[in-house]
Amino acid sequence: MKNVKEKVYIQSVEDINTITENEYTRKGYVEKLELHKELEKLGFKTALVYSKAYENMDLFLNEVEKITIIRLYDGHYCIGAYRRWEYVDTYGQSDIRKSLKQPNNFKVLNAKTIQAWIDYELEVIRLCNEKNIANTQKIVEFMAKVDSLQKEGNKLTLSQSGKQGWISSKYFEFNFEISDSGHISQNLRVNYSSEKTVDLFTTLSRLTN
Repeated sequence: MKNVKEKVYIQSVEDINTITENEYTRKGYVEKLELHKELEKLGFKTALVYSKAYENMDLFLNEVEKITIIRLYDGHYCIGAYRRWEYVDTYGQSDIRKSLKQPNNFKVLNAKTIQAWIDYELEVIRLCNEKNIANTQKIVEFMAKVDSLQKEGNKLTLSQSGKQGWISSKYFEFNFEISDSGHISQNLRVNYSSEKTVDLFTTLSRLTN
C-alpha cells in the first residue's frame, strides 16, 4: 500500500486492511491480532507492530528489548529476543542460553509460563550485554596499543571495518583480526623483506634478551 507509514501499531482488522491487500498475508496478521488481544486479557502490555521496511508484523511482549511471541504450525508458542551485539556472536549467545534453565514449551497460553519466558529472555539479554561490554573494553585496550605502535613510527594498515589490521616495522610484521565473538587473533613474524640470516638472528636475539 502506497501510504503506509514506516511503523504502524495495529489495533484492529481495519488497521491490517491499510497495510496489505494479500488475503494470505492478511489472514496471518489477523491471527497475530487475535493473539495480541488474548495476551492483553492475561495482563501483558503487548505491541503489535508492522514494519514497512521489512514488510513484516511482530507481536512484542517487550518492544524495548525486542522480545516477540509467535504461534508455530504445530501449535506451540515460541518466545524469543532477536537482538544483535557487536562482540557476542550466535555461538556466544547459545552458550549463555545453555547456561540458564529454559522454561517449558507450551501450547496453552498461561500467564505464569509466559512471564517465565520473558524473565528468561531478559536474563539472556543482560548476560549478553555484560559479555559485549567486557569484550568491547578488551578490544578498546588492544586498539590503544595498536595506535601507540603507529605513533612510534610503525606502518599501520586497517581494513574498512577496522577489525583487521597489519603493522610492519624494520624487522617484524604483526597482523590481527577481531572476530564477531570478540576474540582477537594475533600473529607475529619476521618481515618478509628482511634477510633471514644469522646476523639478523643475532641482532634480534640481543634485542629480546
